[in-house]
Amino acid sequence: RREEVISLLEQKSKPYQCSKFPNIKILPFWHGTCKETIPSLCRAGYASLGIIDSGYYGKGIYTSDSASYSYPYSDGTLILNWVAVYSAYPVISDDGQTLMGKPNLDSHDAHFIPVASNGWPPNQGKPHVA
Repeated sequence: RREEVISLLEQKSKPYQCSKFPNIKILPFWHGTCKETIPSLCRAGYASLGIIDSGYYGKGIYTSDSASYSYPYSDGTLILNWVAVYSAYPVISDDGQTLMGKPNLDSHDAHFIPVASNGWPPNQGKPHVA
């Protein structure tokens, strides 16, 4: 199953791949936030947001290629980001409790969680709120 997740990440990033850096996956992802947070994000970036909650799939900043997935985490404010990853950990549905509150696993620079066409993680009817 992890192989399928990695394959999906590669497929989603393929249109944006740079021939000079073939191992870097670049993707446009949405982040839902509050309007009041925008000035702070512009000044300091996303790093300080990692302390807000433990994160169901690991501690960090959550983004999605689905605006409908990101929207419930916002006050209606969505930011489109270009995200670059080198070694994403392929998250499967069984990983939730294992990853909760933890930083990136091993030498991975991100956790990649597929989002189903309905905007939610596979096998879920609603988003996980930590």
